[in-house]
Amino acid sequence: MSRSVRRGALTVEFAIVAPLIFLLFLGGLEMTSLNFVRQTAGNASYEAARKAIIPGGTIAQAQTEGLRLMNSLGVGRGAVVTVTQTPQQVTATISVHPENPLALHRWHSFNGDTSLTRASDEYISKTFDSFSECFDSVLKHLDYKAPFLVADAVKEVQQKEGKQLHILDAGCGTGLCGPLIKPFAAQLNGVDLSGKMLDRARDRGCYDALFQAELTAFIAEYDSDYEVIVSADTLVYFGDLQPVFQAVAKTLAPGGYFVFTLERSEDHLPLGYQIHQHGRFSHTEAYIRHNLNGSGLSVLKLEKAMLRYETGVPVDGFLVAACKS
Repeated sequence: MSRSVRRGALTVEFAIVAPLIFLLFLGGLEMTSLNFVRQTAGNASYEAARKAIIPGGTIAQAQTEGLRLMNSLGVGRGAVVTVTQTPQQVTATISVHPENPLALHRWHSFNGDTSLTRASDEYISKTFDSFSECFDSVLKHLDYKAPFLVADAVKEVQQKEGKQLHILDAGCGTGLCGPLIKPFAAQLNGVDLSGKMLDRARDRGCYDALFQAELTAFIAEYDSDYEVIVSADTLVYFGDLQPVFQAVAKTLAPGGYFVFTLERSEDHLPLGYQIHQHGRFSHTEAYIRHNLNGSGLSVLKLEKAMLRYETGVPVDGFLVAACKS
């Protein structure tokens, strides 16, 4: 480990974490190449930390800057930039591991890789396991609206149907939707990849059953006719939505409803979706309509909505409600 300290209004520290990982990654390279990677990581760590202490700078911007510099010299694949911040100091750490799912997803995201059709299961489970303890409090400060948007749409469905509904919360996370949609449910189940997020959801006491699984496979294989499937701020980790839509159409009861949110893109995109440097996907309205209709789901509602704030900027999205034809 190497460490340098920059003193000023704040103390900036950076470290390069490279025990056996570097040996695995660079075992076939000569020592000069290893030193080059170490030097690049050191410079990138410093610049990442410097980005974070600039007035208005954010951790996300610092991570992006560190990865940008690693990529610019061809050593960004497998790099993870971690930034921690206290009132006294900012610490930026870069670790390199070519098979790390967090690093690989970040690398694909930074480069706008069009071959990536969704975040990997490993990325989702590791990211949200580590995020589970502070998830609710962080989103509270971001004016998180997705669960409320979904709940309002489910309320409209329940009032239209005039009965309590069999509901699946797909990608339920810590269960933020649970208390909001429980009043409309005869039975409420949840599914998520992250075991630690499910532990938090279980503590809420509003789910009849919780399952740890990848949501597309779970929905496709589940032997039950759900009347409503909801997914709040989960499908943003999917680019290609067709497999999800097809699974939902298979499992929904005739006339059943699918309610979900997505992040919005107004760009003209060849694929109809794109991944962003923050690691999530956005979709076009045309893509959503085309693939819902192609899966046997009729669009009832496709409204522009503000999902939350990120670094003080509104995150534009869609609230979508569809019905099984």
